[in-house]
Parts: sequence; structure tokens; C-alpha cells
Amino acid sequence: QENSNYNALQTRMETRFRGGLSILAGYTYSHAIDTASRGSGGSWHQNAHDLVADRGSSDFDVRHRLTVSYIYELPFGHGKRLLANAQGLADKLAGGWAINGISTFMSGNYFSVTVPGDRANVGGYPFQRANRSCDGNLPYGDRTINRYFDTSCFSLTPAGTFGNGGRNIVEIPGINNWDLSVVKNTQFGERIQAQLRFEFFNLLNHAQFNQPDLTVGDALFGAIRSARDGRISQVALKLLW
Repeated sequence: QENSNYNALQTRMETRFRGGLSILAGYTYSHAIDTASRGSGGSWHQNAHDLVADRGSSDFDVRHRLTVSYIYELPFGHGKRLLANAQGLADKLAGGWAINGISTFMSGNYFSVTVPGDRANVGGYPFQRANRSCDGNLPYGDRTINRYFDTSCFSLTPAGTFGNGGRNIVEIPGINNWDLSVVKNTQFGERIQAQLRFEFFNLLNHAQFNQPDLTVGDALFGAIRSARDGRISQVALKLLW
């Protein structure tokens, strides 16, 4: 029988508009544990007769997540702190600017180190784990894309046996992402508004790496060879009426 539980500490901080600035921040410290994150049934387990051995961190488990969103209306244009007396074309050009952003920081999920094929010779989906002799997770400062975890801690299982490595024990890379938009709203009369948007996803072009190779015996075992998208920029113009 499958089972799962989730425990979390959640905090939130919000500042309403003050001087044109609004900030909303949320932090979650949590731990999700289950026996299978992809549904029940022996096809998703190393040993369908020993589900307790599969109890571990969920595939979607994230220990730390901080998200900060912010809006800042720039103090330029008619009625604002700077250029308060601007009129006509000067006000159209200087006023209506705002900066919006979402910054996300997240520790990595946890995944299993596996062996290729059906080493235990039980048939079905070969989701079988490697033998483990030490922790395997390197200190953060020692993790590189060529050696993200200590591969010497894991070995191929003897034929006809299941591995002793636990489920979801190796932490994969997390997220450090900044999305930002610069928006210009311009009012024409009472009914028409033009909105010009400059949007940047992953503004700092920070490398958001995917998980390393987690299969014992692969040529790239322990190495990372792919990442999420780099910086994406786009410009949009909307007319609202």
C-alpha cells in the first residue's frame, strides 16, 4: 500500500504600495515523503514486494523555496515626485514607467542512482537502484558539471540482486532565476491606453542545469550535459480600449 506525507513551514511578507513600490515574498521549508511519486503499481517500484524500501523523498520534494515578486512605479511624470509638472508630450514620454519582477530561488529535487537493465532479473520496468557505500552528495562548493556527486559511492549490483541504495538520495541542481519586465503605459484620452513591454526571462542568464546522469556505468555518469533555457528577451506592444 502506497503512503505519503508532507510537512512544511511557510512564511509570507507583503508590503503594500508605498512610494510606488510593492513587494510580496514567500518562503517555504518543507519535506515531502512517499513510496512512489509517479503512481502505484509494481512497474514504478524496485521491488513490488517491498514497498517500504522505496520510502524516501518525493520526486517533487523541495526543501527550500523563496519567491519574491515586486512592482515599482518609477517616480517620473505628472503628479509624481520627479517631473511633477510635466505636460503634453513630455509627460507622455516620462510618465507611466514601471518595473515588475519575480525572483525564484529553490534547492534541488532528489533522485535515485540506478543501474542499467534488469539486474535483478525480475522482469517488468527496470527501475532498479545501485549499491551505495557512502553518502554520495558532495559539498555545494565541490559540485561541478563534470562531477556533480561522488560517483565512487555507487556501484553496479551483482546479477540477481536489488541495490541497497535508497530512493531519491542524490540532490540535483536547484533554481536561481530572475524574470524582469519594464512596462510603459501611455493614456490617450479616456478610453485608449497603449502598453509597451520589455520582458526578460532569466535576466542574469544564470545557468539553470538539469539533472546529472544517474545511471551507473554510463560514460557521463555523474556529469551534467544539459540546462534549461538561457536568457530570453521579448518586446510586446498592446493597445487597450
